Amino acid sequence: MDIDRIMSILQKAIVECSTQDGRASVAIVDAGGNLVAFQRMPGANLVTIDTAIGKAYTAVAIGADSGVLHQAMQPGAPLFGMQAMTMQPHPLVPFAGGVPIVNADQEIIGAIGVSGMPDSSSDEVIARQALV
Repeated sequence: MDIDRIMSILQKAIVECSTQDGRASVAIVDAGGNLVAFQRMPGANLVTIDTAIGKAYTAVAIGADSGVLHQAMQPGAPLFGMQAMTMQPHPLVPFAGGVPIVNADQEIIGAIGVSGMPDSSSDEVIARQALV
């Protein structure tokens, strides 16, 4: 991803949060899960910082939206017990709001993570809108 695309995605997410009177943090990571851009809106809770980064990292790490992990980690589900992995140096965050960024060939080149809207499904909507 080039810096112009990264900054465009970040700005779109911040503008969309603002239009919905939200206070969120937005993180963008590259294909290796490394943070390449971040912004915390004034008034966003401190917990949104690590959560936004973690959602973006999770989307890259699993190659899918971060929210898919939530159901898969419930008792009786295939990834039950994986909760311990969410405590690693690069935590997996099993809540909606992390969305992969793909290129024209549908290869994952990074991800966006949003945290701080009233619920994680709203975080995901913001992330998706920023990628349009």
